[in-house]
Amino acid sequence: MSNIIHGRCHTNLDEWRGAKWPTKFVALPRVGDYVRGEQGDYRPWLRVVTVTHEWHNGEPTVLVELHK
Repeated sequence: MSNIIHGRCHTNLDEWRGAKWPTKFVALPRVGDYVRGEQGDYRPWLRVVTVTHEWHNGEPTVLVELHK
């Protein structure tokens, strides 16, 4: 059994919409945690503002909303 948590991150901030965000987590992200993304030479850090539990493609997933 895998301890990896599958997730999807998103943000409504225009400057970071094109960034790549993690899709797997070693621990459940919590509100207030920071997630690091990747966009070219930049490595943005955004704060978790909501975590929603959902089913995606037949497996449990967390939807993580990020903001400054």
